[in-house]
Amino acid sequence: MKIALAWILNWMVVMALAQPDRYSVVIHEVMADPSPVVGLPNAEYIELRNITDRPIELFRWKIDNGTTSATIASYYLLQPDSVVMLCSRSQLPFFSAIPNCIGLTALPALSNGGDQITLRSSEGKTIHAMEYSLNTYSNQLKSSGGWSLEMIDPLQPCLPENWSASIHPKGGTPGKANSKNGTRIVPRMNTPIQCMAIADKTVLLEWEFPMDSISLSHAPNYFFENSTATIRSAQAIGPLFNSVRLELSRPLDSQHLYILNTNPIWHCTNQSKQSFSFRTGIPKYPANEDIVINELLFDPPPDGSDYVEIINRSNSIIDLRQLYITAPDRMGRWGTIIALSDRSMNFFPEERFAFSVDTAYLLKKWPSALKHRTYQLKNLPTLPDDSGRIALVNSQGELIDMVNYDASWHAPLLRNREGVALERIDANRPSSDQNNWHSASSSSGYGTPTLQNSQIRNDSTRDDQLVIQPNILSIDNDGVDDFLQITYRFKETGHMLNAYLFNRQGALLGTIIDNQLCGTEGTHYWKGVLNAGQSLPSGLYILLIETFHPKAKSIRYKKAIGIR
Repeated sequence: MKIALAWILNWMVVMALAQPDRYSVVIHEVMADPSPVVGLPNAEYIELRNITDRPIELFRWKIDNGTTSATIASYYLLQPDSVVMLCSRSQLPFFSAIPNCIGLTALPALSNGGDQITLRSSEGKTIHAMEYSLNTYSNQLKSSGGWSLEMIDPLQPCLPENWSASIHPKGGTPGKANSKNGTRIVPRMNTPIQCMAIADKTVLLEWEFPMDSISLSHAPNYFFENSTATIRSAQAIGPLFNSVRLELSRPLDSQHLYILNTNPIWHCTNQSKQSFSFRTGIPKYPANEDIVINELLFDPPPDGSDYVEIINRSNSIIDLRQLYITAPDRMGRWGTIIALSDRSMNFFPEERFAFSVDTAYLLKKWPSALKHRTYQLKNLPTLPDDSGRIALVNSQGELIDMVNYDASWHAPLLRNREGVALERIDANRPSSDQNNWHSASSSSGYGTPTLQNSQIRNDSTRDDQLVIQPNILSIDNDGVDDFLQITYRFKETGHMLNAYLFNRQGALLGTIIDNQLCGTEGTHYWKGVLNAGQSLPSGLYILLIETFHPKAKSIRYKKAIGIR
């Protein structure tokens, strides 16, 4: 009788409580890889936090990883602005020092490399969902195990950058305030990823992080800019709600590219709205030379990684999921065939995608590279430092493009080839033509992943150009003429550039540019300081610029410049 009465009282409390809203409770900390142990038990756990000003009953709430789920089978009233830890019941004794801990029959297994975790209410409503990968840790050492992932700002539960490896000496803070508690993340605009036509009357819109599910599901929020097709229905896709499936009133034309716009859509926390514009169309199946290999880094520095860049030289959208990369042997037999994407992805004409096993290195080395066009693969075909083969094939195993590269294709005057990418000069010339490849310029950082190649072919009817401006440098950091700008444009690739500074008596003062490998066009900036950090007094100086090319005409140019 007492047990029944207690159950009834608890039930009355639950019914009296307000229904929880989305994000009222957030996944606050995740220990996915507890080994090697840093200072906590060798056990996985998930921490929840109530960010509201009212208590929330967690009875029959569920936590899942997309494959298996676990139910909170006991009553637990989570107080406002407090946390509770979830772990497997068998591992509960390891956390005996943590009073606010719930043991589940079995905590869903958390993949070390990445997973998606969803918290649902007793009614099945998605309250919070998050996904992580090794990159979420932002720390290579901590991503190898022993450290938890902590939410930085619970008021911004949607932002990917709102997660970080714990900085607590024990490797995590289960049942306590997170180690970066109190830090606030500035909200930012969402980034549209793509609008993929998955059928002629169905498109899928995707964003970088979640949006408001109700706003996403409102069909009148979407309209085509250049088509009479209308949106019949819109279905937000959970549990992350960073995508929506649209059903159209009429089929899309396979020969046409479309613009799909949106009215302002609420962000996930309903704090702001944002409008979006997407390109879309029916993808074409990739045929021979629709896609070509455009850039290769096969001899990276010790702390770097190979990469392969491809370019869409067709006039159609290609689905990246239909492309594979392999390294054929000398007999032409395919090696291990690696998919470039595990999901459909639009690849528009003239776009470039770069693939590597370490995109973090890529983006650090070339910060101008487009992050959304760099793809991290678990494996990349072996690219020997001296010579090798790399090929693209479609899902039918048909050859799309192949390059038999050789280190001798690099610029002959290049002193060190380590860390220097080979760039295609003309996307429409044969991949097998070694004269169609050249070392990336030094001014580009010896590589241009996802960007226009530094060694593209220029208009052959134009003469080589060398422009130096201004005539007088005013090195006072006032934003006017604070640096010298040396701009070049060459018809041929492979020019080496040197620049020397002399005084009025003809004495050499220093070297401004030392044997720099140029692209077909570029700019070098000089701030009026010599190599040793020596600043120059006001006066008149002579600048001597020399360009050298093993096959083309060299240039020798003198110019008087003033410094004040």
